[in-house]
Amino acid sequence: MDAIVHLLLILVAGDGARMGLTHARLVRLALVIFIISMAGVAVALPRSVKADSSSPLDGMGQGPCNSAAPVINCRTQLLTTSQSNDVVIVVAEGTNSTTVSDSSGLSFVQRVSYSSTTYPPLTMVEFYAVAAFPLNNDNITVSDAPRYTNGMQAFAIHGADTASLFDQDPSIPATVSCPGPDCGNCYADYNTNPGTCSASIQTSARDFVVATTAIRDALPCGGYPTSPAGYVPPPGFTHILASDTFEVDYTLSANPPNSVEFDCNATDASAIVLDAIVMSSATSPSTISWQGFDWDGGSETTLTLNDQFVASLPTVDSPQNAGVWAGFDVNTTMLVPGLNTLTFTHAQWDCGVSDNVQNFQVTSGSTVVYSNSTELPLDCNHSITYTFTV
Repeated sequence: MDAIVHLLLILVAGDGARMGLTHARLVRLALVIFIISMAGVAVALPRSVKADSSSPLDGMGQGPCNSAAPVINCRTQLLTTSQSNDVVIVVAEGTNSTTVSDSSGLSFVQRVSYSSTTYPPLTMVEFYAVAAFPLNNDNITVSDAPRYTNGMQAFAIHGADTASLFDQDPSIPATVSCPGPDCGNCYADYNTNPGTCSASIQTSARDFVVATTAIRDALPCGGYPTSPAGYVPPPGFTHILASDTFEVDYTLSANPPNSVEFDCNATDASAIVLDAIVMSSATSPSTISWQGFDWDGGSETTLTLNDQFVASLPTVDSPQNAGVWAGFDVNTTMLVPGLNTLTFTHAQWDCGVSDNVQNFQVTSGSTVVYSNSTELPLDCNHSITYTFTV
């Protein structure tokens, strides 16, 4: 098997990646799939992604378009979310006449339509809508995603500032064609890791920054994972979709003003769009703290915020906490504007002593959002629920 892989690498090395669709596409595709499977690079994500303490993503579209392999006429995904008032973003390789529709009656507005100057057949589009209610297998369709592309990606962001939506800094959105003076020159080669294609913006708020990259039949940003030159995925960004023709990544930008740069290394990038959605101040990192009595059993208490899992505590058995008060805190970005509900639930074991809670407090930055010093019982038969408004 190693000899076969080595032969395939030789076949696609050097300038072969610049030959576009005229190259032996099946050989390239087989290599991409093999490398990704062997390297364990995650290119497909769960059908419905619950919000956690580190990301405001509330769901990512699933369908044939999130495969590592190119899909002909790939233009439909299903999106499931768990929260109200999400901003739904759809990015795609389309045309100047592209439209987006869905089965839940959302009204999608075009945000970006950008045609690459270095690869004229390619136009990158971005659409958005606000979903007042959670979505269940919402069928989102791009009208004319072209052939031979991973044509689209839909995802939902919870906690965005729906009054402003997008950062108004004049650098946003950024659009660049690659290679070129504004983007740089990057291309795929197994034996070297040549060049970086980049786009940058200046944020004026705490933003969810999304980078969409069109790639001409090569590797995802970062190049060959097994290359002796080294694999360099986009620093500071997380994949939503990574394929050999289309890539979507995101990061969170804090402490404005802030310069955000997206770097795509060692592949045949042809265009990059960098955009920024403003997050509500309520989603700034917050701290939830309290004191717990007899919190000594590993994972004996579960915290949920707005019906979403936050943590199981203590993280390990803690015999030093038996029969005494101990302080706990968790950091989260899961608070939402308006009403929030946090619940402590005790596991159905270690039921002999009530694991009471007191001095509960929620802090956002330097501001105390809510506090309750009352000692409340927590055991196998009694949970504790705090309700507060942000």
